[in-house]
Amino acid sequence: MKRTPARTPNRGRWLATVLVISALVLVASGPTAALSLTKRLLDSEAGFEEAIEDEARAQHICFTTKDMAEGIASFLERREPKFTGQ
Repeated sequence: MKRTPARTPNRGRWLATVLVISALVLVASGPTAALSLTKRLLDSEAGFEEAIEDEARAQHICFTTKDMAEGIASFLERREPKFTGQ
């Protein structure tokens, strides 16, 4: 009997691997400056007030990047963005 993906015992592991790889590809093609700042903010152990101030600074930095302009332009032009990390 030929096995199909639906009958494979490790189908769950296979599906999880596919989803993880897909997520990694999506994140890797994203706006790297914004993702880097987000990771830094999430790893921070700052208190509430300091976290709010850090978030405001991060937003200011992100809004001045070329990736932000590319994101807006690609949305308005209904195309996939081409982020450069700048």
